[in-house]
Amino acid sequence: MTRFTFTVLAMMLVSTISFAGSWTVKSPDGKTSVAVSDGPVITYSVSRGETLLIDGAKASMKLSDADFETKQLLADCEKAAEECDNSLEGVIHRIYINSGMYAIEQEIIKYAQKYALAVKAKGLYDGIEGLIDFIRTDYEVIENQARLSKEHIERNIEIMKTSMVKDIEASHEEF
Repeated sequence: MTRFTFTVLAMMLVSTISFAGSWTVKSPDGKTSVAVSDGPVITYSVSRGETLLIDGAKASMKLSDADFETKQLLADCEKAAEECDNSLEGVIHRIYINSGMYAIEQEIIKYAQKYALAVKAKGLYDGIEGLIDFIRTDYEVIENQARLSKEHIERNIEIMKTSMVKDIEASHEEF
């Protein structure tokens, strides 16, 4: 089984190095064969004797199919691979896509876009927080001024009371 797995991996590597076409490799005993075809998507078939075990399976890197974004990324990769023609440039681009580097590049671009959005949101958050702090400081100054004004008014009332009481007492003593 290890030799079989190695053969499949070797064929996948050969298919990424060569140009469009198809190849067949047989096991040392000649009973098992692996056929690899490089079309819009690299596929392989496995047979044992006259029995076809696997037919036209896609040879590609599967990241995970757990969430929508990953499924969308895989669909985008397949679409990009299908758009490649059989010219040397098309084959090289398809190899690039099937290598997984295209998917990584797309994820880096998506991450950069999300990060840029996060930076903008952080700037907005900091701006609002600064405005709230400014308003809080103004409120505290106004509140402190009102407290001081109240204390000043209360002091003036006390002075006026004391002054009136003194005047009344002085007037009372004169009569």
